[in-house]
Amino acid sequence: QRLLLLDEKRIRKIEVSRALGQISGLTANLISDKIKWDARNIISWKEMEANLRREYFQFVRRNSQSDADAARRLGIAPPNYHRMCKELGLK
Repeated sequence: QRLLLLDEKRIRKIEVSRALGQISGLTANLISDKIKWDARNIISWKEMEANLRREYFQFVRRNSQSDADAARRLGIAPPNYHRMCKELGLK
């Protein structure tokens, strides 16, 4: 029922997974899948934050229909989304 009420033109696999409860704690899963902890490769907090933001922005972009949709999903205004993508080297 949720999928039908989303009023989307196309229902994607990720939305079906979310509706079925197969995806939860998505951000935590992304972090644990992407980060391999190693004491020899400690980086600054700013660099870690930028890496995480870059990975998450790329994930959201891959799973969105457009940049406007990605900005909406992230809860930020499109101009801020474009600025952040540029800062992260994604545009």
